[in-house]
Amino acid sequence: MFHISGLIQTYMVHALTYVINGAFLYAFYSYTRVFPTNAFLFYLGALVCFDLYALFRLSLGFYIMSQALILISLLIYYFPMLPAAIQSGIYKIVLVVICTTLLIFNESYNCKTMMRVYPHFPYHTIIEAFGVLLFYLVSSQFYRL
Repeated sequence: MFHISGLIQTYMVHALTYVINGAFLYAFYSYTRVFPTNAFLFYLGALVCFDLYALFRLSLGFYIMSQALILISLLIYYFPMLPAAIQSGIYKIVLVVICTTLLIFNESYNCKTMMRVYPHFPYHTIIEAFGVLLFYLVSSQFYRL
């Protein structure tokens, strides 16, 4: 595998997170027929503004965190309107999102130190594994909607 040089890969992946979060919003709205309140939309708008600021001005961990907050906010907002079978899986999804975000923060700030201590340990592979786990949990929970 290789990374595309420059920031185009970062911007493409970041744009896709908006598509994913938008798809969640649409799926939840389609299932519940409940449109978000103006206050919640304002909150999401504030998160998007912070996210864009973080993308262009802060380190990787901050815009990962803001995208995670958007997803978690959608899950919490629609949580009471979803079936109990899906609600139980949301706890796991939120936990994995938080763990993944913390691992990314750790890697972005401590990567050089960790590589000096254990140079052959596959730190990033752990983050990718959490991503696969998140994909599995989301897929297995929301296919019912």
